[in-house]
Amino acid sequence: MSCLIAALAALPLASLAETFRAVESFQAVTDSDFAPFYREQSSPQSSEHGVAIDTVRHAGRAAAAEMVYPGEPGNFTLHLTAVAEEDGESTYHIVVNGRALEQRRNPAVAEKRVRVEHRWGPHFLKKGDRIRIVFAGATNGKIPERGGTAWARGRWRSLSITPAAAVP
Repeated sequence: MSCLIAALAALPLASLAETFRAVESFQAVTDSDFAPFYREQSSPQSSEHGVAIDTVRHAGRAAAAEMVYPGEPGNFTLHLTAVAEEDGESTYHIVVNGRALEQRRNPAVAEKRVRVEHRWGPHFLKKGDRIRIVFAGATNGKIPERGGTAWARGRWRSLSITPAAAVP
């Protein structure tokens, strides 16, 4: 048993991160304040699966997805894996038990679907906490589409929760 404890103690804390995938771990918030979102799962790479807003039908409206934190209590850094798009800079914020954390915005990019990491923390979490991701598409007015301009869809793929001591 002492060998197991020593082996666990030798692991870097970053390896203790838990990753919660948008398509598997989060449920839609169906409150009328939020637009519906859809799940993108067509890629053969599961790491590219995520959620997005149909901004053609719901331009200017945010969507929200929520999960219940199943882990041990502690201080954690939250990492959202989002997708930047060439047609707008989507925004994201995390709400823990009704308390909104700072908003993050994707950078402007020239390419399609660029992986972006947003970070919040450290924040104290305990088992049973409700974690909500609020996400919104945006247009930068640069790409003509259907008599207007194209919109980014607020795409994101996962939330990783890492012990705060493991994040430099």
